[in-house]
This record gives sequence, structure tokens and C-alpha cells, in this order.
Amino acid sequence: MMKATQNGAKQNNDKRPFILTRGSFAGTGQYAPAQAHTNNERSWDSLYFGLASVLRSQMFGMPLSGSDVCGYKTGGDTLDEELCLRWYQLATFFPLARHSQSSNGPRTEPFNFKTYTNQVKKTMHDRMQYLRLLYTCMFQVSDSGGTCMDPVQFRYGVSSDKFKAQLPDVTTQYIVAGSLLVSPIMNKTNGATDFMAYFPKGQWVNMADWSEVINGTDDYTTV
Repeated sequence: MMKATQNGAKQNNDKRPFILTRGSFAGTGQYAPAQAHTNNERSWDSLYFGLASVLRSQMFGMPLSGSDVCGYKTGGDTLDEELCLRWYQLATFFPLARHSQSSNGPRTEPFNFKTYTNQVKKTMHDRMQYLRLLYTCMFQVSDSGGTCMDPVQFRYGVSSDKFKAQLPDVTTQYIVAGSLLVSPIMNKTNGATDFMAYFPKGQWVNMADWSEVINGTDDYTTV
């Protein structure tokens, strides 16, 4: 289906067809660069596996991917605002980040929040700040191949004891455009702002405060 869609688009002189698919198979990335991971559950487990799906799509040749922010299927009658906040924060660097949900359960638009509205606003502002970086990387990989989001261990040698001691912290951190280390919060913390993050050896600049430089020691640091 994707091959036929691409052929049809190119026959109409569309040199860069944008094809978005919800399903894929081996080789789909040759014809469709975008994949939407939809109908996901609104749960902390789904938040974790949503990130894994986006990273896998990068490896499969479909760099433009993303999931339904805050989950499509409701997990009950009560809105977990922190879960939605962490999902919006995680999706800051997702190539595709959309809000979509079923007609059941509480609404998850940020203007319905009672506690974390300002934090979500900041997350959306951050996304706008980095769109040029994301667009440039996406253009490069669509033209020459490659990835824009990599697990941290793809770029740096992470010792096995770090995986055993702190799973899943290392497995949820990733590198954007080969330069930004992202350390999302993936579990319930009741609004905590400090957390442990893994930093490979080297100097890391805090993008929120350029005067703060973190000396990575191949270990965990509180940020």
C-alpha cells in the first residue's frame, strides 16, 4: 500500500511525498517516512513503551514518528494530570506530537488541568524553540539516511552495571540530533523537579541555564 501511494504521489510530480502510516512491515521505511503510534493506553507503562516505539521507528527508517500524547484510551474516570504532564514533556522532541483521545473518560487537553497547566505551556514553548534543530535533522536523514533520536547507549559506551543498577533510567534517556541529551521523567513523582539522570563522560551544558556545566563521570547525577 505504501509503495503504491508513493508511486502515485511521484507521478503527480511530488518529489518529496509525505506519507503517514499507522502500520508497518519490514521495508516500509523505504516508502513511508512517518509512522503514528495510535490507540495507545493512558498509563505509565504505555508512556514508557511509547518512547520505545518512537526510537524503534528511527532504526526502521521512519524517522517521523510519534504517539498520541497522554494516551488515546482512557484508564478510568480520573485524570492523572502528572501522567499527562510527563507525556507532554516527553513529546517535546518527538517528530510527531499530537493530542488525540477517545470519546470516553476525562478530557486531557492542557486547559482542563488544575495543577500543571503552566508546566505544559513551558513544554510547548520549549518545543517551538527546538523546531529548527528538529527540522534540520529530519531533512538531513530524509535526504541521506540516519536517525534523529538515539538511545544514549548508541552514542556512548554505557557499562552493564549501569543498566543493572538503575533500570530503566538509562533506557529512557536519548540523544536528539546527535547533540542533546534528554532525560525524561517516566514514573509518578508527585510533581518532583529533581531526579537522577545518567551523564556519560564529558562536559554537558544545561540548556535551561547555559552557565551551568555538568561534568559527566559515566554515572548518575541529581539534576
